[in-house]
Amino acid sequence: MADLETPSVDSSSSSSTNAEPVLLRVTQQRRGLRARHLAAALVLSVCLTFSQGCATFTGLLTGAFTGCIDAPAQVYRYNRASFKYHPEYWIFNVLLFFPLGLATGPLAGMVKGAALDIQWAFLDDVTYTKAFMTYRRPSIWRPFTIHWDH
Repeated sequence: MADLETPSVDSSSSSSTNAEPVLLRVTQQRRGLRARHLAAALVLSVCLTFSQGCATFTGLLTGAFTGCIDAPAQVYRYNRASFKYHPEYWIFNVLLFFPLGLATGPLAGMVKGAALDIQWAFLDDVTYTKAFMTYRRPSIWRPFTIHWDH
């Protein structure tokens, strides 16, 4: 019966004192990583807010709403004849591409907005009116519509 007894744990063991500095280093590294992420987010938000173009930020914020509208509309634009002869495709279009546009709309809106900012602010190809005040191809309100004016 003596060999079934559990050994006693000594509280002055050196393994517990070695674990404390490791835990402290890991905690400090996590705090440093959080601080870096916070600083990067702050710099990015300031740059997006005060940059010459603001379509990137607009596309990111409105992308979910505009994406759930534009994704099914874009499928229809490219397949008008199929929808004319097979109206039952509408239900599949809405059920599949509405949630897809809702989920991927912010990313697509941000990318389209960045492209519009470059074309508008740096290349002077797109006017403010075309980017924000219309629903034409280069509009920020159509995040899934890829456009090339030239």
